[in-house]
Amino acid sequence: MRILLSGCAGRMGQAITARVSADPAHTIVAGIDRTDAGLPYPVYPHPANCRETADVLIAFSNPSLLAEELAYATAHRLPAVIATTGLDEAQQAALHTAAAAIPVFYSGNMSVGVALLSALTRKAAAVLGTAFDVEILEMHHNQKLDAPSGTALMLAQAARDGLPYEPEYVYDRHSRRQKRAPQEIGISSIRGGSIVGEHQVIFAGDVAVCCDAVLSDRPAKLAEKLRQFVFPIQIDAVIRYILRDQNQFLAAGCRKLLCLCQHIFHLLAAKTAANRWNHTVSAVIVTALGNF
Repeated sequence: MRILLSGCAGRMGQAITARVSADPAHTIVAGIDRTDAGLPYPVYPHPANCRETADVLIAFSNPSLLAEELAYATAHRLPAVIATTGLDEAQQAALHTAAAAIPVFYSGNMSVGVALLSALTRKAAAVLGTAFDVEILEMHHNQKLDAPSGTALMLAQAARDGLPYEPEYVYDRHSRRQKRAPQEIGISSIRGGSIVGEHQVIFAGDVAVCCDAVLSDRPAKLAEKLRQFVFPIQIDAVIRYILRDQNQFLAAGCRKLLCLCQHIFHLLAAKTAANRWNHTVSAVIVTALGNF
């Protein structure tokens, strides 16, 4: 398969380049970025400059390029895998518009672990409801431009989908001299060093339920896999697809983790309904690692 890679000089772009270069069945025919970074294919500053023929567009780029990427993909009838973070509401609406004409897959994070974490967050929010406060903490390296991360916002949306109320996102508390409102979702960002990416969703009540994801280079593998599985669907469908995959892309441990989490949430639901917590259990920690 022939790939047009937007954001090719960035961290994820270079990770995808390295992975595709080891696969003789696929090739990156061209890239889109401000610099070529010594990459082994032609790199253009804008999609419209590209003259190579591609079968799919993969974008880990800047939000300012999204309109050009979608226009190019639509004009050339290319499926598009969009993993660019920091999109505003108008840009997200543009994705839906493009999806009416071409296959589009969009996610704030391409890690299998985060896809699972998103589903678990939605389930936890539905089970724990108004009895727990929701807080999200994300950490990334000091070169990341946007904050909060697209993953943090994706997790916030997952919690929002499960909650019985319309939450307010709160990004900064230093200017708020007041108690925490019960319908907030707090989102905090840390930038430093070479942290690849860590995300934690905290449901805080009489006990703390923490869901964590630590990222690796696995999003590059998922982005590659989506070259053959790209059309407008919900993330739950992606998870169901991934869980059917029997090769090394997903270890059996991930399915076992899902079963464990389902058991934990059933237990929490029963204890919440009975209004009686076992105080010998101070925390339940669910870890969904990005290297599954």
